[in-house]
Amino acid sequence: MQTVLLKMADPTDAPIIYIIGPNFFQNELLASFLKKELALEFRHNTALNPTAIFDRSSSQRYLLLLDCMEGEASDLLKHPEVERALQVPRCLLVFFNVDPKKEDEGELVRRGVRGAFYRSDPPKLLSKGVLAILEGELWYSRKILSRFLLKEKTMETPAPGPGGHAETFLTPREREVLLWVAAGESNQAIADKLGISLHTVKTHIYRIFKKIQVPNRFQAALWAAKYLDA
Repeated sequence: MQTVLLKMADPTDAPIIYIIGPNFFQNELLASFLKKELALEFRHNTALNPTAIFDRSSSQRYLLLLDCMEGEASDLLKHPEVERALQVPRCLLVFFNVDPKKEDEGELVRRGVRGAFYRSDPPKLLSKGVLAILEGELWYSRKILSRFLLKEKTMETPAPGPGGHAETFLTPREREVLLWVAAGESNQAIADKLGISLHTVKTHIYRIFKKIQVPNRFQAALWAAKYLDA
């Protein structure tokens, strides 16, 4: 078996990866397989508990693999714990054992879920997808992403601000912070780069989200890609 190593500029930036679901034995086997494939540590929880998992004071990356075998992904999206996880900086949420006959994957993309694996997908495909997600990609079929983007494009889109231009209602500092958010940087990293306090960064992000009317960082990144020039 060939091990695929994740390329990281800083080895200490290795993500903490959780497989979350009630099927303990099966998910333990999956964790063992992925550990051998990717040379990364995997942990297993039977339920999602963001308070116990996340250290919000650090810039640690997390990847959460949520098992949909005993429920639908659309139902999982409604859980408060999942919504909280989607709000955590540098947390990547992925669903596996998804039933393609029951789901609207476009809704998963819209809410910020980084990828979906189906019940028929072989373990090798899961390891390949996890690696791609950790390197910054989304893991959906081209058909799903094309359909989502075309739907978003054809929907009536309100003007981004009072004057119809992003530059007219975002301050220069807010624009700068938003670009770093879109680049995937944590709040602490943004504070360090801009030479401002963590509290100030959080205040900027709160105001930005309120102005552009988005619920999370992933949606803010989509908004920035559409309305801001780097």
